[in-house]
Amino acid sequence: MRTLVFPIFLYGAETWTVRLKDGRRIDELEMWCWRRLLRIPWTAFRTTVSILEEQKSKIGYRRQIRILKFFGHIASNKHSMERLIVQGKVEGKRSRGRSPTH
Repeated sequence: MRTLVFPIFLYGAETWTVRLKDGRRIDELEMWCWRRLLRIPWTAFRTTVSILEEQKSKIGYRRQIRILKFFGHIASNKHSMERLIVQGKVEGKRSRGRSPTH
């Protein structure tokens, strides 16, 4: 799981915009994979927390770490276009908004 499934699933996760619904779907996928791999039937009274504690893995946490590492990589380069986009700083004298009509 940790060497094949998660890296393939998390490919490009640095650029994802994950809403609450999407985060739940990611957690559901992880639990489905763990239950299939460990052969735990749905009739067994195992909680999600107990399975994750046993495996010491959380895909949402790994996704967040990747996003933060990517942000640190972008912020370290002073002259990159990505840094300007993320920070939202644009040099110039023109004010924000629509130009006035005369």
